[in-house]
Amino acid sequence: MPDNLRLGIYAGTFDPLTSGHVNIINQACKLFKGQLIVAIGINPGKKCEYSIGDRLRMLDTCRESHKFVASTTYDGYLVKYANKVGASHIVRGIRNSSDFESEKTMAIVNKDLDRNVGSVFLMPDRECNEISSTLVKGLVGYSGWIETVTGYVPRHVLKIMCLKNNMRKEWMGLCDRLGLGSETNYALFEEIYQKYTESHRFYHDLNHIWSRLGEVQKHNDLNLELAWWFHDSIYDPTKKDNELQSSGFAYKMMYAMGVQENERLEVHRLIMCTQHNCLLSDPIGQIIADIDLLGLADDRFTFDDNSANIRKEFSMYSDEEYKKGRLEFLENFCKRSKIYYTKTYSDYYDREGTARKNLAREIERLRA
Repeated sequence: MPDNLRLGIYAGTFDPLTSGHVNIINQACKLFKGQLIVAIGINPGKKCEYSIGDRLRMLDTCRESHKFVASTTYDGYLVKYANKVGASHIVRGIRNSSDFESEKTMAIVNKDLDRNVGSVFLMPDRECNEISSTLVKGLVGYSGWIETVTGYVPRHVLKIMCLKNNMRKEWMGLCDRLGLGSETNYALFEEIYQKYTESHRFYHDLNHIWSRLGEVQKHNDLNLELAWWFHDSIYDPTKKDNELQSSGFAYKMMYAMGVQENERLEVHRLIMCTQHNCLLSDPIGQIIADIDLLGLADDRFTFDDNSANIRKEFSMYSDEEYKKGRLEFLENFCKRSKIYYTKTYSDYYDREGTARKNLAREIERLRA
């Protein structure tokens, strides 16, 4: 590698990340010997389909296989950010003559702004030359779209796209059952989606809501279902009032949706039941509390993955600080005569016994 190709930056919106983007990343990694930063440009004036958090997850998973230096975000001029991190070149993908003309102009402007940062133009391979994020987004939602898009995006990206599409359908279905179906509720889903895909979430995320939503729906209680959607909507691992803040966010959202006052108050009450800090006596409160704790009774491999993801959410704390708080939280459940309130959840495949085994194993690991 020539000395002047010391660090490259490949920037874009990546909304979503496509096979074409990955092809350019692969070429740039070879050119820069892995010394590549892939960065998402933050443009408040541009409406994106996928959140910053989800797009970072798309890049992070890609980084695991391509081993580039970092995936990150930036705002302002790209060339100034390149100078700030010590990059020698900006990498741009060129699909056609139109791309070349616009990128050539931008390269000239960048040189005027900083003569120490150059540009590298790379062409994607033939099989992905026509793939764009705009093309991919235009295919989503139609019959057979998953099979079509499979050839245009990496598998992990398709999974993120499917999750959002499925959750949006479920949300609009709930609004219809509430008699509230409208364009406003479609927009409100985007607010909920943005909350649950924040970049600091690894367990308390959209997957957590999706994984138990079917269980919630079995109870045919619309307030319960609303509470489940909102119960982790506000999540800051450094704070102890997340449920209270989530219920406040839920109240505001439900007011905008046109949900009646008494139902808003019931949803607030149910969200507070997921604090798990007192014994519950009402049946619906017990149900949402039990469903929220079903992860404790997952198979040991899923439980261990969930534990690792929760640790990531508390990365701001040292191991000793984390162990102290986590042990206190887990041991409180072990002290209960029953982890699950309802026979539906305690007796099914002996969830009570499985949960206690998982807790004992995790407590032993934390104490080691």
